[in-house]
Amino acid sequence: AIAQTANESIYRNSLALAGVNGTLRNRFRGSELEANLWGKTGSLSGVITVAGYLKLANQNSVVFSVLVNNFDDKNKIARAAMDEMLLFLNDWQKCLE
Repeated sequence: AIAQTANESIYRNSLALAGVNGTLRNRFRGSELEANLWGKTGSLSGVITVAGYLKLANQNSVVFSVLVNNFDDKNKIARAAMDEMLLFLNDWQKCLE
């Protein structure tokens, strides 16, 4: 809903930008998601999340939310799997062109 308001850019710019700043500064560097994914990360015991916006090559944006819980592996492994999902989401849109 906020994407339809005049405050959309203020909200989006308050989120971490992949490969640039915040909790996403070290993620997606050198990929198509660098500087094209804005998000909020979160974690607690056995749970990690990331949600936000992904600007696609065709300039459309996708709103996403990924939550992984109840996993036995280290956070690093679960986070890498989440990142792979988001890279796939970015590639998937190319199938629609």
